[in-house]
Amino acid sequence: MDYDFGQMLWIVCGVAFAASFLHGIVSLGYGMIAMGVMAFFMPYSNCAAIVSLQLTLLTIQIAFTFRKNIDWKLVFLPTVVMLAGKVLGVVVLMNLNSDFMKLLLGAMLVLFSCNGLFVKNEKLAVRGNKINSVIFPFVGGLFGGMFNVSGPAAALYFQAACRGDTKKYSGCLNFTFVPSAIVGTVMHIFYGNYNRPAITTGCISLLAVIIGVNLGVRIFVKIDYERLRKITFAFIGVMGIAICVL
Repeated sequence: MDYDFGQMLWIVCGVAFAASFLHGIVSLGYGMIAMGVMAFFMPYSNCAAIVSLQLTLLTIQIAFTFRKNIDWKLVFLPTVVMLAGKVLGVVVLMNLNSDFMKLLLGAMLVLFSCNGLFVKNEKLAVRGNKINSVIFPFVGGLFGGMFNVSGPAAALYFQAACRGDTKKYSGCLNFTFVPSAIVGTVMHIFYGNYNRPAITTGCISLLAVIIGVNLGVRIFVKIDYERLRKITFAFIGVMGIAICVL
């Protein structure tokens, strides 16, 4: 079915509002939700370009909102390795069969989700140590480059590293997304994925992103740590299942 510009604009803005609202509540998930829906209505390259632009604004906005809660020493290394993983993920996507990697990621996310919600085996628990500050953000960047799903792996690390401080968790997690989102937007410009409709709908939809994330964050700040932990693990599990089946 072909959509005229007005219809496409409403679709993009509606998806942007809903995805940013949910991201504001749980601090992750925008890329997967927005890409998963908008890809049904427009070419994948244009969809990825629009989402990258929206994600840049979204992550900057959340990081700025919680800027006083960001631990700059904590975020430096994860931010660098996530960016490196993002670049490598794009290379892997272009050169290797990624189906197995996609299933592996989904299965790992479901495993960690179930452990965090039900089993709580300390041997499987992610710890907020130096090694994991490299491993999980790098894996997040890698799969972000391959499938636009950076959040779950990085969230597992920051849940452990920022235990008990929800604002610190959201600020640190979203700050690590910012450089990768900016690089992704620049790459889409370089590859010519921003045609006139993509530029117009993308820019106008930024208003929906701002409104959605502000409303989501208002709910987020009222959630206590334990409830946020359960919501995050449940959301990661749902994303893992969706990665495996879609």
